Amino acid sequence: CVELETAVVDASRHFDEVNHLRYRAPADPGYDWTDPETYIDDDRLTVFGNDGRNFLASAEGRYDVIISEPSNPWITGVANMFTAESFASSGRALKKDGVFGQWMQLYEMSPDNIKTILRTFSSVFPHVALFASEDLSSDTILVGSFTPLKFDFDRVRRELENPRVARELERGYISNAADIFARLLLVD
Repeated sequence: CVELETAVVDASRHFDEVNHLRYRAPADPGYDWTDPETYIDDDRLTVFGNDGRNFLASAEGRYDVIISEPSNPWITGVANMFTAESFASSGRALKKDGVFGQWMQLYEMSPDNIKTILRTFSSVFPHVALFASEDLSSDTILVGSFTPLKFDFDRVRRELENPRVARELERGYISNAADIFARLLLVD
């Protein structure tokens, strides 16, 4: 498991323009090739080498945001990530006002399977929104919470005035607040 964890963290170097992490060089003090957490120079980050679902089932911490991006639900074993039990496990690890994000692709799925996943998700999270990931895409993002989701157009507009936020969202073809709200497909 340590070798896989090390490989994943080491590979993340190739995405530094996206993840904005600062990586240590092997010659830097504190760098330890057997400890992937020492590769990254960011005290806010803790690396856990574990299956996400198993980790959340036993996690003592509570999180503001949990994001799940498993592979396609029709792949053997992956369907377990789209069950009420899996969603509930993530929900138990959320803070009171936390949100859970779940990537869900719609291609190669029957309408009945899509409805089943949406019903299952909303059986766990009473407040749900479904967003298209981009125009004409069949990739979606389910967002769930135990508290009402607040859609504040003016706040989103203000956040987009931050150059770093604007740069990141531009990569997803979002240039203004209306672009985000235009992708809202369903809401509770």
